[in-house]
Amino acid sequence: MIETIQTTNGNTFVINDAVINQSIGAIIGDFVTLKAIKVIRKSDSKGHLISYEYPTEFFSGKKVCKISNIQSRRKPMDFEREIFLRISKKRLLTRDLKSKLRDNFLIVNKIE
Repeated sequence: MIETIQTTNGNTFVINDAVINQSIGAIIGDFVTLKAIKVIRKSDSKGHLISYEYPTEFFSGKKVCKISNIQSRRKPMDFEREIFLRISKKRLLTRDLKSKLRDNFLIVNKIE
């Protein structure tokens, strides 16, 4: 069953086949992270260079997070499920999916 997990430190994952491993206190499964990182770099000119980074890595049978760090578990939104399926099949994200990631899971990273 595919579900979305949000953690207390602000990370969001779409996970499939979640298994609770009580001995290590964590959830194990196949997952992708939901985030869009806006990278702002200082340029030589007066402006800034802006780029975006999106998730591409599919984690299989890995530790997702500690059970104690789970803030919420829910059914994924349609676009979250599509992101999971595309990344798990090594397919590129569409422009629309990238836009939804920016709208919902944006992290800004300034590099001086």
